[in-house]
Amino acid sequence: MFDAVTVGGTVQDIIFITKEGKTISNYNDPLCQKLMGFEEGAKIYSKEVYFTSGGGAANLAVGLSRFGVKTSILSRLGKDDIGKTIISNLKKEGVDTSNIQLDSHLSTGISFIVSFPKSPKQIIFSYRGANDKLKVPTQKISTRWFVVSSLSFSHWTNILDYIISQKCEILWNPGISQIRIPFFVFSKYLKQIMIFVVNEDEAREIVFRKNKIKKISLKEVIKQIYSLGPKIVVVTQGKNGATAFDGKNFYFKKAKKTNIINVTGAGDAFNSGFLAYYMKYASINKALEGGILNSAAVISQIGAQKGLFKIN
Repeated sequence: MFDAVTVGGTVQDIIFITKEGKTISNYNDPLCQKLMGFEEGAKIYSKEVYFTSGGGAANLAVGLSRFGVKTSILSRLGKDDIGKTIISNLKKEGVDTSNIQLDSHLSTGISFIVSFPKSPKQIIFSYRGANDKLKVPTQKISTRWFVVSSLSFSHWTNILDYIISQKCEILWNPGISQIRIPFFVFSKYLKQIMIFVVNEDEAREIVFRKNKIKKISLKEVIKQIYSLGPKIVVVTQGKNGATAFDGKNFYFKKAKKTNIINVTGAGDAFNSGFLAYYMKYASINKALEGGILNSAAVISQIGAQKGLFKIN
């Protein structure tokens, strides 16, 4: 039996670092407060480009494995050189790859990440590739936890239905494409979730879709989400830290001061650190500590996996 199986995308990240973009304020829209822009028709140069492994499922799997959690990954790659390299890297990290699916027609996914140097400012262009054809497993996967990241394909509900049918604990960190489906479909799944993790913008969008309220305190936002069914609600707040709620108490952990190099994979690092500590200590306070420490370690390095904590 595995301790955890991560579910979602696996890609090659291409991180393109440039000084030439601009941040544009858009505060009139609380759901999209900042934009990144470049001159139309310009050629944008970079002196730093990095090729690394990424994707929510892969980042979570490596993060959990480094904490000593027995981990497998349910994801789909192309039958190509990039896919082979990713599988090799996962095996080196101690991640079981027996649940990876291979696609003969679509290539492995790629994310092109445009990032300002030593800054949290970035934008991600994503080609999902084989990820969009992830199939429902035909066999039972024996695990204590399923850790579900963004599932961007049209049949993602079939995957989540399968996971729920396995009667395991679930941590769900949905992508925006899941949050924006018809609300009655989205909300019915929340009743099945043990730990639900979103960032503050996503949390506010969920509540806006629920009751059309935009200006509301974060604690009230969290309570509104909790009322939909998850046992623990966690909202990450970037440089401000993270807040959790279990129906009785609020828990908060400040962000750790660190030298920001690149924020790729910060959310996945938080999730793997949070769950690893929660599995070990059964404490939300300790889980927040693990999430904050792991995400701080990742943003001090280039790439989503390089800085992840490793427990010897």
